[in-house]
Amino acid sequence: MKKYIQIFLLLLLFPFGLLKAQHISSDDEKTKVDVPLVKGFYQTFNLDNETPCNCSDKSQRTHDLAKGLIPNDVVNYKLQAYKFTFGNSTVGVSKLFKAFEEDKSIYKVSMKEWDSFMLLTTDKFDVSSFEAAAKLVFATFEPIPVEDFLLRKNSASYTEYMKFIQQSSTDK
Repeated sequence: MKKYIQIFLLLLLFPFGLLKAQHISSDDEKTKVDVPLVKGFYQTFNLDNETPCNCSDKSQRTHDLAKGLIPNDVVNYKLQAYKFTFGNSTVGVSKLFKAFEEDKSIYKVSMKEWDSFMLLTTDKFDVSSFEAAAKLVFATFEPIPVEDFLLRKNSASYTEYMKFIQQSSTDK
């Protein structure tokens, strides 16, 4: 129940933003050049901390993304696990998590406290686009081994995943 409350609160607090591609400015002595980030789905969202968010509306998709792990989830989907820390503002993070509602390649989001999460995705998930956007909104953000996340999050899913990995390596 605690995980459902955490994910619901996370999605409730994370507002939505659209329509502004993110850019990084680089200074080269006297020349300032705007270099576009990875072009992908997550670069279509305005993740700026300065613009207001609108996150009060919750769809069925929000609730579906927050459902707990069930048997076969960790073997039927691609898994990306990350650890993070929040910066001074969570507005950009809110917008990023709200964007998950529109990304049909994400099946579920599994949170562990307020320091890590795992995405269960299809093959169509744009990892590089997501990671580039996440690095803009979190103070720190980095991938972690899936087994590390699962070991701390859900022992049944961890066991299932490790059996799957072991079986996959012996089938080769």
